[in-house]
Order: sequence, then C-alpha cells, then structure tokens
Amino acid sequence: MTTFTDQPRFTGCPCGTTKAYIETGAPSLGVEDWLTPEDVVALLRGALSLGTLRNYRSARVGPAYIRIGRAVFYPRAEVSAWLAEQVRESEARWNDR
Repeated sequence: MTTFTDQPRFTGCPCGTTKAYIETGAPSLGVEDWLTPEDVVALLRGALSLGTLRNYRSARVGPAYIRIGRAVFYPRAEVSAWLAEQVRESEARWNDR
C-alpha cells in the first residue's frame, strides 16, 4: 500500500527542480524547504518587491520556482543558489588587477 509520504511531491514542476531532486535521489523537500514570494521578499529584507519578483518570473530570470494552481513557491536551496550567483567583486578589487 502506498502512503502519502511515499509519493513524490510537486511532480509537475515547470522548472524541473523537484523532478531533479526526485530523479537524483536527493532528500525530499519538506514544507519548510519551500518559500512563498512573501518569504523571499522578507528574506531579502525588502531589497526586491513582490512586483519585481513577479516580473522576474515572467522574464524567466531570478530563482527557480514552482506554480501549483495560482500559488507560487521557491525551493529554499534554489533561492540560496541564485543569491550566490548575484555576488560580484567590488570595483576596487577589479581596478587593482
């Protein structure tokens, strides 16, 4: 008998993030591993607005996300990875080269 916990979650992810986790045998994501757009804005302390995050989704830039119905969720690991990509060297270091 298959229980709810045995079934993969969010298998219809358009970004393929969850599918990749399931196929690679990576640990399954729990509820605390998903962020709402409001959570992402709070995490960034308002550096991005909800509108900017919406525009990023429309333009297919920004962190990977999943849409379930009208709800949007961001995997916490994807937000962290996207933020790491945004780190830039300061101009002072760049000019010293």
